[in-house]
Amino acid sequence: MLGGFMTIGKRIFFPLIILIVVFILSLIANYYYAISQEKASVYKDELKQYTIFFNKEYQKRKDFGLTNAIMLSGNEYVTSLMLDGSRGYTEKGLKKLLEEFKKSTSLKNIKIHIHDSSVHSMLRVWAPNKFGDDLSSFRKTLVKVKETKKPLVAIELG
Repeated sequence: MLGGFMTIGKRIFFPLIILIVVFILSLIANYYYAISQEKASVYKDELKQYTIFFNKEYQKRKDFGLTNAIMLSGNEYVTSLMLDGSRGYTEKGLKKLLEEFKKSTSLKNIKIHIHDSSVHSMLRVWAPNKFGDDLSSFRKTLVKVKETKKPLVAIELG
């Protein structure tokens, strides 16, 4: 009789063990799937937040660049350069202005480059001896400003 009991025990015990193992494995698989889905959701949300942050910061920089370009267009040093070509006076005045920016803001690497209406360099404050070169072949935004006669903020090489 004992031999028959083992057979009945094996018939019940082994399928039950297999069922428990399959159940546990399916729980583990479901857990990892849920975790991976949650991770993907968190990454997606983080990307969205960073994109919003980046766009706001980029817009601030664009606004800063545009307001400063407009302000500089009427600056006495710049108008002097445009009217009589007084590069030394303009360079000295704009360097002084840049020092004020450095002292008063967190922006430390501002560069001022003045060009004429024919898209030629008039003054690079950081490299005053380099001027007169034609910028139209690689500074497409300057060509666009010349065509539209409107201020423009953009990122471009050069």
